[in-house]
Amino acid sequence: MLWIPIKMCYKTGYYSITALFDRICSLCNNGEDRSENMKKRVLSLVISACMVLACFSILPQSAVPHSAVLAASKATSGWCGENVTWVLKDHVLTISGKGPMYNSGFGFESPFQSNNDIYKVVIKQGVTLIGENNFSSCKNLKTVSLPESMICIGDRAFFDADLLNEII
Repeated sequence: MLWIPIKMCYKTGYYSITALFDRICSLCNNGEDRSENMKKRVLSLVISACMVLACFSILPQSAVPHSAVLAASKATSGWCGENVTWVLKDHVLTISGKGPMYNSGFGFESPFQSNNDIYKVVIKQGVTLIGENNFSSCKNLKTVSLPESMICIGDRAFFDADLLNEII
C-alpha cells in the first residue's frame, strides 16, 4: 500500500491513499452515502495532487542551469566526478583527478555546460572519461587537451561547441 505524508486538521501523520480518500469523501459528502462517481473524482484529484507535488520537488533542482549558478556565484572550482575536480582560471578549465567525470543529466548538471567563460580545457593524466553533455553549448571553447589515460568521451560531450577546432 502506498503511504504519503499529509498535514490535515492540525495533525501531522501518515495516511494511506485509501484512508485519505475516505476522509476527503466524508468531508465532501457530510456523512451521506458516497456515489461511485464521487469516489472516482476524489481519487483522481488525490492522484493528480500527488503527481503535481512530486513534480515540484524535482523542478527546483533542474530549473536553474548550473552555468547560471556558476556565473552568479563566481565559483572557480568544484567536483565533477567522484575523484575528479575542476578549476577555472583565466578562461582555462583544468580538470584533474583519477577516474571518470560524471555524466550531465539526472542528478548532476555539468557546471561547464553552456558556459561561455571557457576558452580552453586541459584534462590532466588520471581522468578516464568525459561525461555526456559536459561541454555542450560552450560557445567560446576552442581547444581541448586530452591525457593518455582518457578511454572514453561521452555522447554529445562537445555538442554545439562550434568554435572547437583543436584537440591535443
